Amino acid sequence: QNLLIQSDKARWITFSLVGALGLYTIPIMVYPLSIVFIWFFASILKTTNKRTRLRQLFFSGISIGLLTAFFYTPIFLGSGPQALFNNRFVRAAPSWESFFNALFHSGTELGQLWTLDYPFALTLLFIICLIIGCISFSNPKTVPLVIALPICLLLITLQKVMPPERTWLFLMPLCFAWIANGLIYFLEQ
Repeated sequence: QNLLIQSDKARWITFSLVGALGLYTIPIMVYPLSIVFIWFFASILKTTNKRTRLRQLFFSGISIGLLTAFFYTPIFLGSGPQALFNNRFVRAAPSWESFFNALFHSGTELGQLWTLDYPFALTLLFIICLIIGCISFSNPKTVPLVIALPICLLLITLQKVMPPERTWLFLMPLCFAWIANGLIYFLEQ
């Protein structure tokens, strides 16, 4: 958010470099980075200086793509692009049925992982607050919370790939923020 308020070259260069290093370090960074870009885009649409900010966001995205490609050049030259784009982690499911089965299985596993060792009553309270938090949001700062899950579902559907459960750890703080929002809404009623 600070990047959009105090928008200078150094901040955008830092953001682009961190994004590219994140994608190089762990390619699933594409999920949180996509959320940040859409959040920035939505935030920019509410500002007075839209054209400049959109141009900065666009060039930042291009910079991230080019830097990431540069960082991956040794892998492309040494092992070929198939090492990155056709390994067992990113290979598309053979059919939509197998993809949706994997999605259901992964969702179940993720739910069990995130609620491990919580009493059932607390898990149920979390789920209720999560739903209330999603429905009752009104603060524009919660936009990333609301768009995170649909963006991730869209990306994995477009890829037709179900990543390992650990991929979604970055969503955990967002889910707890949703839960807190739902709990606050519930307590204020």
